[in-house]
Amino acid sequence: MGGKNAIWAAALPVICLFSASAMAADSFTLYNDIKDPIIQFQTKVQTSPTWSNNWLSAPVPMGGNRVLTFSANANQECKRDYLIKMGSGKTFSASHDFCKSRGIHVHSDGPKASAS
Repeated sequence: MGGKNAIWAAALPVICLFSASAMAADSFTLYNDIKDPIIQFQTKVQTSPTWSNNWLSAPVPMGGNRVLTFSANANQECKRDYLIKMGSGKTFSASHDFCKSRGIHVHSDGPKASAS
């Protein structure tokens, strides 16, 4: 009996690895940690030159956050480029893996991925 448990224990990390890589981008939270409101958030898959429409129907104020969800029929790629525009006109753009980190915190020195 111990031999079967040892085999499952050895296989579990491999199974988890395949499960994590098969994940699809679903929802995430955009956090505003500065005084300047976030007025625009757009994404695009890295192989496309076309940006999405603005995801925000209203600005994200200082200290606020917004849970955003990819539409069910959207391409569910995890790694995407994003563009953030602030009320002052300042913009940030970067790439993000939406399967590894389900949050983006906007700081004065730029966006940072959440730890989770």
